[in-house]
Amino acid sequence: MKPQHIIMAIFIAFSWGMNAPLVKLAVGLSEPFFFAVLRSALLGLLVVFFPKPRVSWPVVNAFALVHGAKISFLYYSLKIGLAAGISTVILQSQSIFTVLLSVLIFKEIVSRRAYYGLAVSFLGVAIIGLDLQSSGNFLGMIYVLIAAFLAAISFLLMRKRKNVHYMSFIGWFNMLSVLPFFIMAYVFEGMPSILHTLHNFSWYLLFIIFLSALTVIGAYAFMVYLLERYDASQVAPYLLLIPVFGLSGSYICLGEWCELRSLVGSMVVIAGLALNQSATKKAVSADKKHS
Repeated sequence: MKPQHIIMAIFIAFSWGMNAPLVKLAVGLSEPFFFAVLRSALLGLLVVFFPKPRVSWPVVNAFALVHGAKISFLYYSLKIGLAAGISTVILQSQSIFTVLLSVLIFKEIVSRRAYYGLAVSFLGVAIIGLDLQSSGNFLGMIYVLIAAFLAAISFLLMRKRKNVHYMSFIGWFNMLSVLPFFIMAYVFEGMPSILHTLHNFSWYLLFIIFLSALTVIGAYAFMVYLLERYDASQVAPYLLLIPVFGLSGSYICLGEWCELRSLVGSMVVIAGLALNQSATKKAVSADKKHS
């Protein structure tokens, strides 16, 4: 990957890492499904300014459905007590799901050295995870693992789709997500809860929704751009930086303490990422020599 594209991938990790503590703050003020309604409605306003993207309706609908399910499981894990920092760690299993699905479905070729790099990065994630004090909420962890698998599927749905206008795509799939989210909010959270959130709506909640929406726009904008140009297995390892930013953001926003072992784990993640990137460069160079 080119240096500017590596920076984009790192920004994606930063955006999604910081989104976890923002959502954790938000679900303290609103039920998770209704917060998803509010955020999707804000992002859905983009359809006023942009036409439907050059993506078939089945793909847009499938992405909206899978993304909505992923968000639902992730938000609810935070609502029932899972720490924001640990959620960013568990969510990184999406990277291994993405690579495995890329190999199984699209027959992408991943070098042995790249696998080693991914394994080293996951060792770093494991070190970080061991250092965090989880609430002991096993169900919350299961929810995040399901969210990670769904994230991998949504990731692959946009694999190498050309000329996709990212702002249009973000607006349309979020607009399509509003009604399903509202139905889930009504069924699982109840109309009294919805009315309570609206009655006690504050500028603070609006600010969090706005910041969360900005992280989505930035992350998906660069993600669509990169997936037009690279295999998913090349982009996915950079998502392993999400827990590094997630832990930092959780400490700043929520006071979740990061011990020395977590810092060591973060360095191991970066080392594995560097190993994976060097393997990718060699593979690309070899392909160019044969072509």
